[in-house]
Amino acid sequence: MKLAEAQSLKESILDGYYSKVIGTDSGVRTQSALPIERPERRIAVGLSRIKGGYRVEIRIHREGGAAESLTKALKAKHGSAINVAVIQRLEIAPINAIRRLLGQRQGRPPRAASGIRPIELGLSIGHPDGGPGTLGAIVEVKGKGDAILSNAHVFAPSSEAKSKDPIYQPGREGRPLALRTRVGALLDFTALSKTGANSVDAAVALIDEGIEHTRNVVPPYLSCDCAGKPIRGVVSALSLMEGTKLAKLGRTTGYTEGALTAQSVDDVTILYHGVGNLRFDNVLEVTWPSLKKPFSEPGDSGALVFDPGTMKAVGLHFAGGVLLRDNKEVGVSYACDIRQVLDSLECTLVK
Repeated sequence: MKLAEAQSLKESILDGYYSKVIGTDSGVRTQSALPIERPERRIAVGLSRIKGGYRVEIRIHREGGAAESLTKALKAKHGSAINVAVIQRLEIAPINAIRRLLGQRQGRPPRAASGIRPIELGLSIGHPDGGPGTLGAIVEVKGKGDAILSNAHVFAPSSEAKSKDPIYQPGREGRPLALRTRVGALLDFTALSKTGANSVDAAVALIDEGIEHTRNVVPPYLSCDCAGKPIRGVVSALSLMEGTKLAKLGRTTGYTEGALTAQSVDDVTILYHGVGNLRFDNVLEVTWPSLKKPFSEPGDSGALVFDPGTMKAVGLHFAGGVLLRDNKEVGVSYACDIRQVLDSLECTLVK
């Protein structure tokens, strides 16, 4: 299918499902509807670019319900133009699930959990009230200066978070935070809503005076082909072929690679522990074949997802879990569209 045709089919599937099965219209879905509580009734719909055009990607959260019945009917009608997988688990992990980065020789912590100056991509970072996340990118906020980009649930982990709250590098890694590890102050973040559809989980912290950074250069000591290269500019996930290799630098798992398997996915339900289920639109999906070699783990929240072939940013990782595809369990990560992230916070990647 052509892109416009695939987008039209995607929208009609969501609109039809919500009007006929859930009993509400698409406007309510995006603006004020609560998440669907029963997993077997949840459905997410996106796209993927394949040879010859695009196809519709459907994700259901459990087999044996109304969502699965719909997908079977759609597959019977549209054949290979529809691809289906089952989301078995998808969440923002609680703080106690974030693996502590144990000390190496003589009790020294690994680099990501150390206080590294100048600051660089992939380091542990966080708010004093939350767990550690990942320093995703260095951005320039119009009229303010250079700032650090990560997730809102990393930099503003509670309803008490406010502008000018201190941000530390490393984040809370099992030891008291010290004034000398402060690197910035919370400037802005996207508010997450329990109603309607969210599109971005992101925040920026203005970098403190005297704190230097390496811009958006992939650290040169890493064992990857893009080591030492800068990430410059952004690219739309919709322009990338299904299976495109994507990479990220995370606090927990470091440099990892996965495959792009869906773009522009709407109505994805994600469990935020301590908050509840939230729904997201316009996210991209990255999968990896072995659960033993993850693309992401808890603590990698906020990592910049990029194309290592072109060195362009694609998304901002914020959630992970397990997907059942072709009767096989694979790891899955979801990322917010990077253009939407930057636009919502009125910033650009530092060149």
